[in-house]
Amino acid sequence: MTPDLEQRLRNSLREITLPAAPAELRGYLDDLRVRGEPEVQLQRGRRVALLGAAAAALLVLAIGTVLMTGSRGPGVPEASPSPLPSRPTATTALGPRTFVAPGITFDYPAGWTDQSAAVEYPAVGGVRFVALIARGMTVCPVRYDATGAPTPQPSTCESAADRPGTAIVSILEFTHPYPWLSLPGTETTIAGYSAWKQNATTWMIRSPDEGLYIVTLNAPSTDLAAVGDSIETMLGSLRLSAWETATIAVDGKLHEDPGRGFSFDYPAGWSRWYPQDISTMDSAVVTVASGLLAPCTTDSCQNYVTPPDTVAIQFRIGNGPTSPDWSTATATIGGQPAFKADWGPVNAAGADEGHTWNVRLTDPSVLGIYASVRGPGLPELRAAMNAVLYSIRIGRSQ
Repeated sequence: MTPDLEQRLRNSLREITLPAAPAELRGYLDDLRVRGEPEVQLQRGRRVALLGAAAAALLVLAIGTVLMTGSRGPGVPEASPSPLPSRPTATTALGPRTFVAPGITFDYPAGWTDQSAAVEYPAVGGVRFVALIARGMTVCPVRYDATGAPTPQPSTCESAADRPGTAIVSILEFTHPYPWLSLPGTETTIAGYSAWKQNATTWMIRSPDEGLYIVTLNAPSTDLAAVGDSIETMLGSLRLSAWETATIAVDGKLHEDPGRGFSFDYPAGWSRWYPQDISTMDSAVVTVASGLLAPCTTDSCQNYVTPPDTVAIQFRIGNGPTSPDWSTATATIGGQPAFKADWGPVNAAGADEGHTWNVRLTDPSVLGIYASVRGPGLPELRAAMNAVLYSIRIGRSQ
C-alpha cells in the first residue's frame, strides 16, 4: 500500500458513515513526528496508533469503499503476484454458480455475475483480493497502483450499486493478522466457521489458516434487507481451507517483501504477522519476532507484549507534513539515512529495551522500525535484531 493508496483510503473514510464504535474503541494519539532535527521526537516509544478491532473495522470499510467506487492510482514497484481467483463454473444454466479460488469456494445466486477480472489489485503483504460479484450491472474496471496504462472504461459500466436492483459483493482476505484481535460486531458462525457480522453490509469470517475473510455488500438502502438475506444464503455455502504454501528458507533465512518499497530477511522459525492497523500518522506493515507475541492489555504497551527471551520488530510506513532533514541523520539503514532513538524498559512492550529507526523510504515517506528486546540472552537477541537490520533493502527487491 503506497502513500497515495493510503491517502485515498483515508479520503474514503471521511466520505462514508461509519457504524457505531464498539465499547472498547480508543485511539492512541500520542504524538510521533519526525521534524528534521537529529533527535527523533518520541514519547517513550509510543506511536500514534489506532489499534486492534477498531482499526480492522476502519480498514475494512475503507478498502470496501474504494473497491466499490472504482478508484485508480499511479504506478508503484511491482511485487510478487498473489494468487488469482479462478473463474466460476456454472452448475446449471439458470441455477446457482460456484466460485472457486485458492482456499475458498461458495455458490452465488442466479442473476449475479463474477466480475473479479475487473479488479487489478496489487500484491500487498497481508491483504489478498478474492472476488467481486455483481447483480444488475457491469462494474467499471478498478486498477490499484498498477503499472501500465489505465484499463479503458466501458461506456455502460457503473462504479457503485446506486440503482434499485443493483448490488456488488467484494471479498478480501487479511492474512496473518494478530490472532488475539477482538473483532467488532455480533459473534456468530457461518458455514461452521467463527464469524462476526459487523452490520448489514459487512461480515468477517475466520479462515482455517487464521486469516480473516472480509465480505462487503454495496446495494441501495431500500434493497439492503432483501439482498442481505441472499448474501446470508450465499455465505452458508462457504467451503474454506488453508491455501498458503510454506515459504522456502535459503541459508536458514526467509525473505519478506511486503510490496511497500522495502524488503528484509529474517530467521526461519520466527513468527510473522500483518497487523493491519492504521493511525493519523502511519500504518503497520509487518511484524516479525523470534517467538510468539502476547496481546497488549494496558495503555503502556502498543498492540503486543514481548515475552521473555524474545526480540520483536515492527515495520510501519508514514509521513509528516514535511520531509525530515536527512542530511542531519546519524545512522544508515539499507543504504538510506536514518534517525535512531532508544527507550528504556518502562514502555518497551514489556521488554528490557527498545529501539526506533526512522529511515528515508521516499520523500516524504518514512519507514519506521520499532524493535523491543527482552532477556535473558540479550547479547544473542541484539545480534539477531542487527542481522535483520543489516538485511534491509530499500527499493524493489531483486
